[in-house]
Amino acid sequence: MRKIILLLTTLMLFFTCTSTSWAAEEPRFQYRYNYTELREFLHINSKEFKKEWKSGTTIAQMAEKRNINEQELLLFLADKQFSQLDRALQKGEIDKDFYHNYSMTLMRDNILSFIHANDHKSTAKRIDKPIKTLAGKTAHWRGKVEFLKEEGEVKSYTTVQPIQKENAEQLLSVDTVLSNNLKAYDVKDSSQVTEDITFAMIEVTWEKEGKKQKETIVAK
Repeated sequence: MRKIILLLTTLMLFFTCTSTSWAAEEPRFQYRYNYTELREFLHINSKEFKKEWKSGTTIAQMAEKRNINEQELLLFLADKQFSQLDRALQKGEIDKDFYHNYSMTLMRDNILSFIHANDHKSTAKRIDKPIKTLAGKTAHWRGKVEFLKEEGEVKSYTTVQPIQKENAEQLLSVDTVLSNNLKAYDVKDSSQVTEDITFAMIEVTWEKEGKKQKETIVAK
C-alpha cells in the first residue's frame, strides 16, 4: 500500500512541478532501462524501434504513434524503476532516505529526459531554422541545445557527442537545465527562448572502467 501511495504521489509531481530539486550527493542508484520490455509495451519490434530511433523519433513520439498516451508511458516506466529501487533497498545498496529522495525528485527528471531525448535528432532532416542554438564542451563531451518551431509548437533538442569515441557506448544519461531553471522540454513559448534563455547546463553521465563519470557542459 505504501508503494502505491508513493507511486501516485510521484506521478502527481510529474505534472505539477515546474522546477527541479537537485541532489547534493552523487546518486548511488542508476536505473538501467530494459529495452526488450519497453518494445513490448510499445508494441514494436527491434527492427522498427531501431529504424525510428535512428530517424530521430523519441520514445514519447513512438508511444503517441501507437495511441499510448504519455501518462501510460510514465506509469509503466515509474513502476519499472520502483521495482529496481525495491531490490536495491532489500540488498542494502541504498537506504530509505535515498529511496524516498530519488523517487520524489530524480526519478521524474530521469524518465522525462529519457522519453523526450534522442541523440539522432541532430541528424534528422529539418526544414525550419532553429530559433536559438546553444553550444559548449567539456574535456570529454560536446553538447548542443537547439530550439525549433515545429507545427506551431516550440521543441527543444539536446545532442551530446563524445570527444573520445570510446565514451559513446558508455553514455548513461543526459539532463538539460536552462538559465531560467526550466527543463528543456518545459519550454513551449518562442518568447521564452529568444528573451529569457541565455545559456543551458547539460549534465552528462557515463561509465568508464566500471566507474560512473559526470561532467556539466555550459552551453551558450
